[in-house]
Amino acid sequence: MVDYIFWILVALLFMGSLRKFIRDGRNIKRRVCPSCNSTNVSENYFRKYGVCKDCGQKWELPKAGGSSGNFGGLG
Repeated sequence: MVDYIFWILVALLFMGSLRKFIRDGRNIKRRVCPSCNSTNVSENYFRKYGVCKDCGQKWELPKAGGSSGNFGGLG
């Protein structure tokens, strides 16, 4: 009986975390280029910059935890 309760609790915790993951995934905004407002951008967190594939504009990516919709650009 204790085994069933354990697995039920594990399943409930998993479902709760899955719901939070899906909810947070819906709130993610698309990244845009600060100069031409294109959504065709590439972001490289190892080099800490973003590059627009249309106009070639480069900009510095925000630090971890930043929630800017356009990578903190001036546009």
